[in-house]
Amino acid sequence: MPRLVILVTREEAEALYHALALASGALALMWEVHVFLTSSAAVLLTKEVKGKTELSMKGLVGWFVRRRMKKLNIAEVDEVLAKVMKSGGVFYADEAALRLAGFTPEDLMEGVKLANSVSFLNLAKDADVVITL
Repeated sequence: MPRLVILVTREEAEALYHALALASGALALMWEVHVFLTSSAAVLLTKEVKGKTELSMKGLVGWFVRRRMKKLNIAEVDEVLAKVMKSGGVFYADEAALRLAGFTPEDLMEGVKLANSVSFLNLAKDADVVITL
């Protein structure tokens, strides 16, 4: 079975949304999917945040994009995250990044695994596709 590994490093809706879109597609193709969040992105997998984040686009552009997404019935990032997790996508939060942000392993969403750079490298070395966002 092909393996997709995605590294998300930014706490932005666009980065996580793109990762989730790729993960959804890979799961539909029956691929093994691993999504590793590090740096500021690790907090997106906490119970407090649950993938909810703002678009990095501000002002009128951000307003237009949010309005267009709603009109086109495009799901919010947190909804897509829940679907991908339920469909078998495996999510990892970088332990160091999580602690630097003031969170503990107990703060992670159910099903999210605690990981480190070695965990990522082990997954990536055996992957068919590795994507960094």
